[in-house]
Amino acid sequence: MLRRLALPLALCLGHSLTAHAQTRPETIRGRVTSDSGAAIVGATVSATMAPDRTFQQATTDSSGRFAIHFAAGTGDYLIHVSALGYKAVRKRLTRVPGDTSLVIDLKLSPDVAKLAAVKVTASKPRPDRDDSGSGTGSSEKQREGVFASVAPGDEGNLAAIANAIPGASMRGGGLSVLGLDGSQSNATLNGMAFGGAGLPRDARTQVRVTTSTYDPSRGGFSGGQTAVELSPGGSISSRTAHLTGDATLLQAPSTVGDQLGQRFASLNGSIGGSGELVEDVWYYNSALQLSRRMSDAPSLLSAGTEALTAAGIAPDSVLRLTQLLGAARVPTGLASIPSDAISQTASFAARLDHTPYKPGGRDPSLTTWNVNVFGNVADDQAQGFNPSSIATHGGRRTSLFAGTQLDYSKFFGDVLNDTRMGLSVSNDHGTPYLSLPGGTVLLSSTLPDGGAAISGLTFGGNGGADYSRRSWTWETINETQWYTKGAPHRVKFTAQSRLDGYSHSAPEDLLGAF
Repeated sequence: MLRRLALPLALCLGHSLTAHAQTRPETIRGRVTSDSGAAIVGATVSATMAPDRTFQQATTDSSGRFAIHFAAGTGDYLIHVSALGYKAVRKRLTRVPGDTSLVIDLKLSPDVAKLAAVKVTASKPRPDRDDSGSGTGSSEKQREGVFASVAPGDEGNLAAIANAIPGASMRGGGLSVLGLDGSQSNATLNGMAFGGAGLPRDARTQVRVTTSTYDPSRGGFSGGQTAVELSPGGSISSRTAHLTGDATLLQAPSTVGDQLGQRFASLNGSIGGSGELVEDVWYYNSALQLSRRMSDAPSLLSAGTEALTAAGIAPDSVLRLTQLLGAARVPTGLASIPSDAISQTASFAARLDHTPYKPGGRDPSLTTWNVNVFGNVADDQAQGFNPSSIATHGGRRTSLFAGTQLDYSKFFGDVLNDTRMGLSVSNDHGTPYLSLPGGTVLLSSTLPDGGAAISGLTFGGNGGADYSRRSWTWETINETQWYTKGAPHRVKFTAQSRLDGYSHSAPEDLLGAF
């Protein structure tokens, strides 16, 4: 029995002594060099001990040497060496019986990554036909966001749009910038001279106001320029319509204001559409707008007591003047004189493009052309009516503005050549209601409240209202532009010719005044 128990005990003690003999302090030393023999500084050396996977790290010094110490080494290690720019190396290191120091030298070869050849190709940029963006150093504002906030009835009115942009205002009948008179500004449509007051509000347009520009070919103004672009139609068809109105019942009443015709009724309707007329061939953008405004037409004989008093005129003085004019056989009324002040306008604009895009996409075609037509007609009655004047002293004004433009554009390789021609005509005509000399009388009145006032009253005809102004403009512009090679610099050559004709017939009250 004793003999059987002694053997397992002896085996167990023997195994314990053997395991204790296998673990002892050990140091791993070595040197890391390149394949050319140069020392590698800063290489990371990791030693992982078997079988428990305990590991330690060291970094090579200036001579490429390192040392790693294990307090209880097993003699079996996995060495891993890595350095920036070199391929990592793994090696197994085993202790030779009787050694307490393990030495290993390693050589690393450069890690040179070989990439597949990359071929980069790029085409030379082409100029954009739509040159409506701002250039470097320019000062421009587009009609967008808050800047587009104008009254519904003023949509399409260039003066109202420009007036909504900070730094710009209307003065002297035109756009005023930095205090300059409106005559120092101009307006363009598709880059050409435009003498109209606006376009239909449902036409697809881009409006921008420029106070200074980087492009020297855009001239003719020292104040500001209102540039309008009648946009081409797109592949998606769209229709828009607006109807706005004003009713006298919705306006606050005022005795004097009502007698002066300040309350009015108006109706303003417009319709527009754009899209493809023939797929991939013809594109269109067109709009039409009609408006009518009507109010009472105040005059010396129709104004009430309150309006006359506000103008410094006693009602009994008006009666006395009427008697004197009747005795002198001077007309004080005509059947052709309207009792209402009526203003009517009609405007239209249309653009037709031939193949502006390549079929099936939005890439510009090599050759395209477009034609634009636009116009505006206005009729204003009861002009010059006021409580200090008899209606015969007023008149009627009619105006017509119309024009057409033709644009031919072609790419010659990377060079864009664009030729534009335009013709516009304008006719402004005034007609007095009475073809007689005019008269002015200085009236001193005692008002109903006891006060005194002096005012000038006008009667008879008005030769100054008989005028006719006609003008026409023929303009041709040729632009050639391209980008220089190797640098995104645009070169542009512009040739422009313009002919203007003007006639003004204004007798300046040829019939005389008394």
